[in-house]
Amino acid sequence: MRIARRGHASELLPVVDIARGAMRLRDGSLRAVLECSTVAFAVRSDAEQLAAVHAWESCLSSIGHPLQIVMRTRRAHGAVGKDVAAQSSGAPVDALRDSYAKLLERVGRSREVLDRRLFVVVPSEAPRLRPGGPMSQGEEVLEQRSRWLTETLRRCGVDARRLSDRELAELLRSQLDLSTRLQPIADDEALPDIPQLLAPSGIAEHSGFMEVAGRFARTSVVVSYPATLEAGWLSCFSTIDADLDVALHISPSSGLVAMRFLERRIAELASTLRVSEERGASLDPYRRAALEAATALRDDLAHGSERLFDVTLALTVWGESRGEVAAHTERLEALLGSRRLQSRRLHFQMRDGLMATLPLATDSLGAARTLSTSALGATFPFVGSDLAGGSGLLYGIESTARTPVLLDRFALENHNAVVFATSGAGKSFLVKVELARAQLAGMRAVVIDPESEYVSLLGELGAVVVPLRPGSATGLSPFALTDPSPAGIAAQIASSAVLVGLIAGGLEARERLAVEAAVEACYTSRALGAPAPGLRDLIVQVAADPSLSRVSEALTRCAAGRSAWLFEPASEALPGADDSVVYSLAGLPTDVRAAAMFIVLERIWASLQQSSRPTLVVVDEAWWLMRHADTASFLFRLVKTARKRSAGVTLVTQDVSDVLAHPDGEALVTNSALQILMKQSPQALPRLAELFRLSVAEQSYLLAAQRGDALLLARGRRVPLRVIASDEELRLIERRAGAA
Repeated sequence: MRIARRGHASELLPVVDIARGAMRLRDGSLRAVLECSTVAFAVRSDAEQLAAVHAWESCLSSIGHPLQIVMRTRRAHGAVGKDVAAQSSGAPVDALRDSYAKLLERVGRSREVLDRRLFVVVPSEAPRLRPGGPMSQGEEVLEQRSRWLTETLRRCGVDARRLSDRELAELLRSQLDLSTRLQPIADDEALPDIPQLLAPSGIAEHSGFMEVAGRFARTSVVVSYPATLEAGWLSCFSTIDADLDVALHISPSSGLVAMRFLERRIAELASTLRVSEERGASLDPYRRAALEAATALRDDLAHGSERLFDVTLALTVWGESRGEVAAHTERLEALLGSRRLQSRRLHFQMRDGLMATLPLATDSLGAARTLSTSALGATFPFVGSDLAGGSGLLYGIESTARTPVLLDRFALENHNAVVFATSGAGKSFLVKVELARAQLAGMRAVVIDPESEYVSLLGELGAVVVPLRPGSATGLSPFALTDPSPAGIAAQIASSAVLVGLIAGGLEARERLAVEAAVEACYTSRALGAPAPGLRDLIVQVAADPSLSRVSEALTRCAAGRSAWLFEPASEALPGADDSVVYSLAGLPTDVRAAAMFIVLERIWASLQQSSRPTLVVVDEAWWLMRHADTASFLFRLVKTARKRSAGVTLVTQDVSDVLAHPDGEALVTNSALQILMKQSPQALPRLAELFRLSVAEQSYLLAAQRGDALLLARGRRVPLRVIASDEELRLIERRAGAA
C-alpha cells in the first residue's frame, strides 16, 4: 500500500529566521554556511595530493564540533558566462550574442555544463543571550568557528567565503524549487517572513520518495565502507548525470567510548582466533586482519595520532518523474558498488533524508558509521574545477567536473596572458573565442595578425582592419610625433633608433648614439607644425656621418626598394583610440616583418594611452619579436606596463624555445597572470615542465591533449578544460581555411 503524507510547505524547513549571516532553526540553534572553492585534484602531483589530504586530516583532527559538507550539482540552466554587454552593437554582434546564449542553453540542457557548488555548514548550539551585548553567545561561537575553519581550509588550498543573509535564502530556495531562479530576491529587497519565503510551491511525502515543487527526490545512505579508498574518491559523483545533493555529516566521537568498544572488539576477535587455534581449525584470515587493524587503531588512538568520527554520507537524487529518479538511483548504487561501498535506500524517512542533504547540519537518520581520521581523510571533498563559478569570460568546460571555467583577466594581479601550444593544438581558436566574448562584454581588441587569421572574425564585428603589405593603402607613419613634449620627443628618438637597427640588422653602441643624433636632428631642423619627417629625411642626416655608411646603405635600399611603402605617411585616417583593430601582416616580406611588427607595437602603445576601454592586445606568433633583442625588449616593456593602461597583452606562440631562450622570455611568462598550455611536443615539454613545475599527471595531460584541450593556470590554480564555441563563433572563426 502506498502511503503519502501531505503537509504545509512552510513547515518543511526548520529555519525560522536569517540574520547577520546565520540561519536560526526552530530549536534555537544557529547555522553558518561557507561556500568553498575546489581543487583540480586529478592533475596534481602525488606529493600535492598527499599534502592536501594531510592538511584535511589535520583540520579534522582539530575540530571539536560537528560539520556538514554539502556538494550540490544542478543543470546550469544557462546561468554561466553572462558578462556580455546588453546594448545592441549591430547585426553581427547581435547574432553572435544570440548564438552564444543558445550555446549556454544547449550545454546546460544537455548537461555538458553543470552548476556544482560546495558548502561547509557550521553549527552552533542554541545561544544564550548576553545582556547588553550586540551578539548572543551562540553568534560569537559561530563567528569564531567560521573564521577558524576559513583559515584552516586555506591550508588545504581551499578558499572559503561565508554566505550573506540573501545568499543563504537563495541557496535554500533554489535547492528545493528550481522555479525560484526566475524570481530572485532583489539586492535592495528586505527579507520577508522567512518560512514563507523558503517554502516550496508544494510537498508530498511518500514511503520511498518526496515530491517537492513538482519534482521527485529519493535519498540513500552509505552503510558500509571498504578497508581502503583512494584519496579524493568523492569526485566520482561528478559522473552521475543527475541533479544530486551529497551531504557528509562529520561529528567527533567520544574517545573513551571508542576505546571501550575497541577493547571489547579486540578481546572478541582474539578469543575467537585462540579457540580456533586450540581446535586445530584453520585460522580465518579476515578475523586476523580485523584484529590487526583494531589493535593498530587502538594504539593510534592512545598515542593521539588518530581520532574517531561518526560519519553519515547521504545522497539525494532529483528527477522530473518517479521513473527518472529510479534510474538515477540505480546508476548511483552501481557507482558506489564499483568502489565497494554499500548503500541503502531510505523508506518512511523521506523527510529526514531530504533534510539531511540540505545545508542545515541536521542528521536524524541514525545511519552514522565510525571512521578514523586517516579513513575520513580519503574523502577529501574539495575536488572539482579550481576556477568554477565567479564571473568573467567563459574559457571552457572543466574536463572532469563539467563545470564552467570563468575568469576575469582584469581582476587578476596583471591582465597579461601567454598561450603555448604546438601547431594544430587550437591555440588561435582559443584566443579567437576569447576575443569574440570580449567584444560581447564591451572590451576592445587589438591584434597583430601575421597570417590574417583574425580578420574575418573581428572585421565582421566592427574592428578596423589595417593591412600591412606592399601596395596597401594605409601606412603607419613610424616617425610621426604623437607627443611634442621633451619626454615624448626623447621616447620617439629612442624608438626610431630601434627601428633603424631592425632595418640595418643591428647597431653597435657607437652607431646607436650616432643614429639617435641623426633622428634628433630630423626633428629639430623642422619648423613648428611641419609634417613629420620621413625615411628619406633621416637618410639625409645619416649620410652626413661617414661612420654610418653601412646604416645609410641599408636605409637607402629600404627607401628605394619594395619596402618603401612602409614608411610613407598614412593615406587615410588611422583607427580611433577606442576602435578595435586588426593589423594584418599577411603578404608582408620576411625581411621587414620584424620592423613592421615593431611599428605596430609603437602604434598600439600610443593608442593605449588614449583609449578609455579595457583592451586585449594579442600578439600572435610572438616568437618573431623574440628573435630580435630590440623588439623583445619593447614587448617586455609593453607587458610590464599594460596594466596601468587597462590593457592585457596575450602572447601566442608555438615555438616555445625561441621565447624562453631570450633573456626576457621567462620574465614575460612570469609577468602574465594567466598562462594557458595546450598540446605540447615531447621536445618542448621538459622545458615547460621545469618552468611551470608541471606534475607528471599534467605533463601526461598535455602530451595526450586533443585539439581544444588546455591547462589553464591562474591565481595559483590549475584547471584542465575544453574550449567550446557557439555556431556563430565557429562560422566567423572557420571562415578562413587553415589550421590554428
